[in-house]
Amino acid sequence: IPQIHKIIGNIPYNISTPIIQRLIACQKFFPYAFLTVQREFAQRLTARPGTKDYGSLTCLVQYYADVQIHFHISPQSFRPVPKITSSFIQLSFREPADHADDETTLFQITQSAFAQRRKTLLNALSSYVSKNILQTILKDLKIDVHQRPDTLALNDYIRLANALTRAKPAQTSCSTQKTNAS
Repeated sequence: IPQIHKIIGNIPYNISTPIIQRLIACQKFFPYAFLTVQREFAQRLTARPGTKDYGSLTCLVQYYADVQIHFHISPQSFRPVPKITSSFIQLSFREPADHADDETTLFQITQSAFAQRRKTLLNALSSYVSKNILQTILKDLKIDVHQRPDTLALNDYIRLANALTRAKPAQTSCSTQKTNAS
């Protein structure tokens, strides 16, 4: 019987994000992680589109893992008693359900979009790609340019990242031709 390695830990809130990122980077060594985290952090990892907790971290984690909150732990369960409620979560690592052609692009656009979550997609991503190109891509994907970043599902971000990745070679070849012509 093959050994199944698991990660089990109680991680501090102030370094939870880098620890989760490291676990994702090393996921090939273990299929599961069982963690005690601050309840608000657990809610961010399990958030759904359209909620205030949904963000770029949600997209990153849910791209690579299924996240489940098993139960909450009251502050009175600890000594000294903290001012927060904790949650016991499980990360079940897996291959992404929908693959991004370029994962770097996917995570760059989710970070760009959520950095300005109160803006429309068109305005939030205009620093990443020109508004003309973005408008065309969003129209082709049947995504409203006036939507806010927190209303798009992870699958929509993957489709957008794939379309942007496919559009890059055309942009690069045009700029290469201009350089060679000079």
